[in-house]
Parts: sequence; structure tokens; C-alpha cells
Amino acid sequence: MPILFQQDLKPFVSEILETVGSSPEAARHVAGHLVESNLAGHDSHGVIRVVEYCRHAQDGMVRPAETPTVERENPCTAVVDGHQGWGAVTAHYAINLAIEKAKKVGLSAVLVKRSHHVGRVGVYVTRAAEEGLIGTAYCNVQGPARVAPWGSGQRRLCTNPIAFAFPTGQAPIVVDFASSTVAEGKVRLARTSSKPVPLGWVVGPDGQFTTDPNVAYEEGAIAPLGSDQGHKGYCLALAMDLFTGVLSGEGCAQMVKRYANGLLFQVLDPGCFTESEELYRNLSDYVTYVKGVRPKPGSEVLLPGEIERRRREQRLREGIEVDQAVWSELLQLAQSLGVQWNGSS
Repeated sequence: MPILFQQDLKPFVSEILETVGSSPEAARHVAGHLVESNLAGHDSHGVIRVVEYCRHAQDGMVRPAETPTVERENPCTAVVDGHQGWGAVTAHYAINLAIEKAKKVGLSAVLVKRSHHVGRVGVYVTRAAEEGLIGTAYCNVQGPARVAPWGSGQRRLCTNPIAFAFPTGQAPIVVDFASSTVAEGKVRLARTSSKPVPLGWVVGPDGQFTTDPNVAYEEGAIAPLGSDQGHKGYCLALAMDLFTGVLSGEGCAQMVKRYANGLLFQVLDPGCFTESEELYRNLSDYVTYVKGVRPKPGSEVLLPGEIERRRREQRLREGIEVDQAVWSELLQLAQSLGVQWNGSS
């Protein structure tokens, strides 16, 4: 597999996105978001998405030239309309608005509608934590259903992630996970690479688990979080739809004929409840307590977000290993758009 470096990948992806109608600024922003996902080790949300993004631009499912606007607001809430523009651009705009409001009044809630794929949701709430705030994100997918409700093999839901980030005075604690057993992009990556998936990820239409990733894109589905004990993941997926698709009126999986993300950011200023020094002292004591356990042989107790930071440091030094099939597709797309790869691999 080719090993690529972020300083080469980002401008390459940015140039590709410009050819399908993005402004240079928006293209750089989206490219940066995708490559940063690769750096963090989440290849399912990285450059594997570029081909799909460009296809969506050509099909009108995303409008690369659109910019987000505020549809309605008051001092602590807002509704942001992405006008079906790039999700990374819209979500970045919305979390910044939520941060601004929370700093003024102590808490905020910003609902996002008509946004294309936003990518890794944890990135946005991390922005809040870096400002000393607590950030929470609820997200749903408005498009083809991929996830089965618990007790069925028939798809009705999507991977609908939830994320939150807590400030520590140093690196924030960041929790970001899908309400399905695994993110759809990881199943897609296995399919692209012609590899099986672990048993429990994908369920066939008969309700039986399979290791064939193709089944998730045929008559089967991805299992809810918890796999054969997926009732809690199923409930989380429902909650994400209620907080976003239902609340905004934009719909949920397979209720709309487009591909979009619904998103609700909630940001809280902990200074409304306690002093920063006391908060960070209490948090430090808690982390010491949690990590003070005896780990299993060959294992380590990590906080959410730690492994991503370590991977990022490693991949900045050593490069990003990109799946050969993904890279071949990306080079083929670039060639068709007249974009040349000038980096090393």
C-alpha cells in the first residue's frame, strides 16, 4: 500500500474539489478535514470519501459553491441552513456559532439542516473543548438506510453518531462513536479492499450475521451498536433521528431522496457551575483514579481521544498508509479531472 504525506495529500484533494465547483477556501477546508481523519487513524472518514463527494457534486446531491446561513436565532439557539453545501464547512460554521453563544450566555444549541456529509463529528466538539467549553453533537443521516433495528435484518436506520468533548486544561477527552456496531465507512473500506468483516458487523435479510461486507449494500444491513445485544444502540440511533431529522423537519433514513446529515450542537460553559482550577483538579483526580487500574497483559487503559492523538503524531512522522484500491480510484478520478499528483508515494 502506498505511504503518503499530509502535506502532499491536502493540496491534491483540495485541487480535485475545486474542479467540481468548490471555492479554494472551501476546498482546502474539506480536504483538510478528510486528511486529518486519515491522520487520526479513521481512514473510513478520510480520502476514501473524495470519489463519492465528487460524484455527489456532479449529481447535484451537494452544491459545492453554497455557504451556510442562519435561518433563525435567539441569544442561545440558532438554526443553520447549509443549503446542501459541503458538510465540513457548514458544521464548522455551526460549532463556531454555538461556541460564540455559549461564551455569552453560558449554554447554546445550534441545529443544522440541509448539510452534506459532515465527516467525523468529534472534530467539531473538540473545537468547543479547546475553548474551555463542553461540546456535544447529535447527528443523523438523511438518505439510504444502512442499519437494521434491533430484532430485524431489514434496514430502517443509519449509523447516526453521537460525540462529546470535555476540556481538561490540556488535551480534551473526546468521545465519538456511531450508534451502529461499526461506522459505515469501515464496512465500505472492507468492501473496497475485498476483505471480510468481523462477525457481528453485518446482518443478512434473514437476521443472521455474515462476514461478507457486500451484504450490507444489498439486502442486508449493518447491525446496531451491541450487535446481537443491540437494543441500546438501536435506542441511540432513534434518539439521534429525533434530535436532528425530526426536530428540523428534514427527515431521517430513506424518508428523503438525497444524502444529507442532520446535526445538533449543544455547548456548555462549565464556568457557570464551577471555577476552572477546581474543575481541572477534580478531573485530574478522576483520570488518575480511572487509569490507576492494573491493565491486562499487553494492554493499556486509554482515555477517549488518546489513541487518535498518538496515531496523528505517528502518521505525521511516518506518513499515511492508504489502501491500494482507494488510492487507485483517487488517482483515476484525478486523471479524469485533469489533476496531477505531485507528491511522493
